[in-house]
This record gives sequence, structure tokens and C-alpha cells, in this order.
Amino acid sequence: MINNDPILLTTEQLRDHVEEIACKIKAESHYVCVWILLHSGFVFGADLLRQLDMPVRTAFLHIDRGYTSGKPHKPRLRYAHPKFDPKYEHIFLDVVCETGQTLQFAKSLIPPGPVREQAKLCSLVVRILPDNPKYPLPDYYGLKTSVPGFLTGYGMAPHRHWPDVRILPKREKKP
Repeated sequence: MINNDPILLTTEQLRDHVEEIACKIKAESHYVCVWILLHSGFVFGADLLRQLDMPVRTAFLHIDRGYTSGKPHKPRLRYAHPKFDPKYEHIFLDVVCETGQTLQFAKSLIPPGPVREQAKLCSLVVRILPDNPKYPLPDYYGLKTSVPGFLTGYGMAPHRHWPDVRILPKREKKP
């Protein structure tokens, strides 16, 4: 099957953005716990971890992203492992940030105090769309764009196996 969907980020561009983000993290942090948001963040997380030549602890969060039967709702925690440890600098990672709601929710899971205040947010792609509310940008990100459509590939459904990030046209809703 030939795929003619437009490419937003090639494998080379992905590698460059991951390396850039890793350099920024290494310049600011010494002992981190990277919280990878499942499922879409796992490929980005793995690539980023390979670039962090420093002590790193890996953790995973599974958050219901806010859609059930196509109806939006607030994010809900489905799974977290391990527990938050105050000796680490915590970084919450997802591949795409559109509203900031999921990453902000993940950060709010840390008990209030200095550990939460110092936690960072990280996203490979930040999408600024006209219908989305304004939110603070993640502390670390690769590409900022306003491209319309549905992003897939590089670990994101429905084409998690694609090595690049592609743009699927918005599908019309059935009447």
C-alpha cells in the first residue's frame, strides 16, 4: 500500500528534534525521572532516553485522554508506575501537545510542593490551533506548528508503525 499522506516530520527531522530536546534537558537536569504518557509517547520516549547519557529513571502513565464515544471529558488517570520520588527531577513526556490539558493533568498528580513546581513538561510537537484554548508551552519541545489534520505515525495511532509523522486529512463525521 502506497501512502500519499503529507509528511510533517521525516525520520531525520525527528532525530534532530529529539537530539535538540535531549541537549536542553542535559543542560538543565542531573538526575531525572521521565514519565512517558502511554500509548502515543512510547516511541518518542525511547528515542529521547537513548540520547540522555545521564542517570535516568523511567516511569509510565496511562491517562484517559478525554474522549469517550467522541464526547470530550477531563483526563483521568488509568495507570501510573512507579510512585513519585522527590529525589528526581520529573519530566512528563508526550509526543503531541495540543491543549496542554493532558500534560498539565499528569503534572498535577505530583503532591503539591516544590517537586511539582519544578516538574517539567516535554512534547515533540506543539500544535497551536485556533479552536484550542491558550496554554503555556511545554518546557521542552521540538516543533511548533498550526497544521490542521490528524497526526499519526511515530507511535501515534492509528499508524503507530510509520517511522515518520504524517498528517491525515480530517474525516467528515457521519450524519
